Amino acid sequence: MQYLIQFQINIYAVLMLLVIFMITSMQMRIKFPSKKLLQLIILVNIASIITEPLTWVFDTQLYPAAFLINHVTNFLLVLLSPVLAGLLISYVDITLNNDQRRLRKRLYYQGPAILVFILLCINFFTPIYYWIEPELNLYQSGPLLWVNYVLILILYLYTYFLVLVNRNKQDLSRIHTLVVILSLPVIGMIIQTLDSRLNFSWTTISLGILVAYSFFETSPGEKDYLTGLYSRSSYDRYVHQLIDEHRDFQIMMIDLNGFKQINDVEGHHIGDYVLLEFSKILLQTFSREQMVARLAGDEFVIVIESAGSGQVQVEDIYSRCRRHMNPLMQQLQFSYGIEAYQDGVTFNELYIQVDKKMYTHKEELKRIQGP
Repeated sequence: MQYLIQFQINIYAVLMLLVIFMITSMQMRIKFPSKKLLQLIILVNIASIITEPLTWVFDTQLYPAAFLINHVTNFLLVLLSPVLAGLLISYVDITLNNDQRRLRKRLYYQGPAILVFILLCINFFTPIYYWIEPELNLYQSGPLLWVNYVLILILYLYTYFLVLVNRNKQDLSRIHTLVVILSLPVIGMIIQTLDSRLNFSWTTISLGILVAYSFFETSPGEKDYLTGLYSRSSYDRYVHQLIDEHRDFQIMMIDLNGFKQINDVEGHHIGDYVLLEFSKILLQTFSREQMVARLAGDEFVIVIESAGSGQVQVEDIYSRCRRHMNPLMQQLQFSYGIEAYQDGVTFNELYIQVDKKMYTHKEELKRIQGP
């Protein structure tokens, strides 16, 4: 009970992080790099928050294995500091630049963590970070423990500089939010350095994660307001990611034929109904792993990463429309274009190619069916 009271803020932080992790897991149909990175940050932060109390609990304990556990927990706690700082900075970087290749080149800012790992290995033979007296199992700080704080501080200062450089490329509210996310762990680290009994170093990072999740990962701009499909901005972001990773994928673009007439004759509320029902059909046709987005109006786009030409899905869409209970949906016609990504093709070139195929199909249907 004493430990529960002493570390209640740690327990609360872990529970909050677990809730955020579960929510993002349930929502994450499309694995955007920022979301995957935020989940990794959550897991590392949970490990840190749990490890910190363990270093206190096992210190000076003399029962078997306590000495080993004391060593392991302190080793992890020192190492997790630069690891977590590097991941946080990676999150800020990808939020600013949306470039995963840039992060890979920078090893996700894990250079300081690699250096600390080497120093910790040396620490087993020559205590430079910390040592533990065998007789008392008592932790003692080493002469180079300050190196960790300096490395982390340099990382955060670099990130402040990164935000400053990119301030004109981003909305001001996004910049202010990123500054808050960075400032919280710095404030926590300073407070705990002044008084080690205040366990704010890791829990303030949890607050930063909550801010990041609330502002960046629950943005209403990710989904289309009417249909609940992904928005055009989400489509743009995801296809850029696939191109950066040199993944194989296809783009299918769909445009509903005669939709303006439905709006004019039946009314906009019926037009909205058709869009909603057609969106449901698209979601039923394509697996959860495929992105289905609404570009604008009655235009839709699907990012297909599975093998095949996409023609099977087109026939499935037609079949689902014909089986629909509403006569208007049964008569619905659409034009489509499918284009596979080829290495070296830009985002705009791919969009132009598939758009051209879709409108070629629309003209063919007009010639066959008449205006």
